[in-house]
Amino acid sequence: MGTNAMLTFYVDVKLTEAVEADALSALASRGVKLEMLDYRRIPFVFPASSHPITNDRMIDVLKGHLRNADVPVGVQSLFVVPKDGIRWAVLLQEAFYLVTGYYPIMIQPWQITLDGDEEIIIRRDYLHMIDMHAVFTQ
Repeated sequence: MGTNAMLTFYVDVKLTEAVEADALSALASRGVKLEMLDYRRIPFVFPASSHPITNDRMIDVLKGHLRNADVPVGVQSLFVVPKDGIRWAVLLQEAFYLVTGYYPIMIQPWQITLDGDEEIIIRRDYLHMIDMHAVFTQ
């Protein structure tokens, strides 16, 4: 990891250069001045949607995946929400908290739009970042 970097965990894709620059700027405006983001991938090992699994069991599995991805204890990280994984993102933020003691700062690069009755997932062209630790602990 760079000397002045924040660990940024993702499942499917990293941030675009433009969104990364916006994230660094937004963090700097909050007093967190970083040179870069240090990306680490969380393996895409979620069960198929047709395979039922309880949220509690999945959180236990996800905690293991976070430990294997070297998520540090006692440090807040960034988490890039997966494209087709809102349920997993919610469960992952809980797993982050249970492993590290901090909910992650979540960046959601995807949005769902409607085209008639069909939902289409598209990449946002702006930063959508939420400090989930501030949301849940204040």
